[in-house]
Amino acid sequence: MSYRAKPHRDIEILKHKDEGHGPRSTIESEDSAVLIDATLKETFPPVSLPKREFMERAADIWHELGLPELKPEAPWHGYDLGEWTDEMEAMAVRATDGDYWETGRIYAQRRRGDIDMNTEIRALRRAEEEDG
Repeated sequence: MSYRAKPHRDIEILKHKDEGHGPRSTIESEDSAVLIDATLKETFPPVSLPKREFMERAADIWHELGLPELKPEAPWHGYDLGEWTDEMEAMAVRATDGDYWETGRIYAQRRRGDIDMNTEIRALRRAEEEDG
């Protein structure tokens, strides 16, 4: 989405929707949705694509699953511009090794204990305002 969507051109907000999958707010029942057109509209350098080894592993998994033959088009992999951290590398390796649950476990340990899961941000802001 970073390279394929320009907010002024590619984002639409659907207002006045029904709640859908249940109430998300105790303040109002009306809902909305955001639609983002992140389709490829121009030719971009492959900086937003995973690096070659991850794309090759993904292709191996694709073939192992017996999915239709891939027909990659150039550029079919990206390259590093120096922004890829060791932590990101470790997550990518775990994902391609099928060990993505380990990344989830690591992130679960970072979860804040002072806020209940699925707490609405508006409720937190109100509480902070009340506490001064």
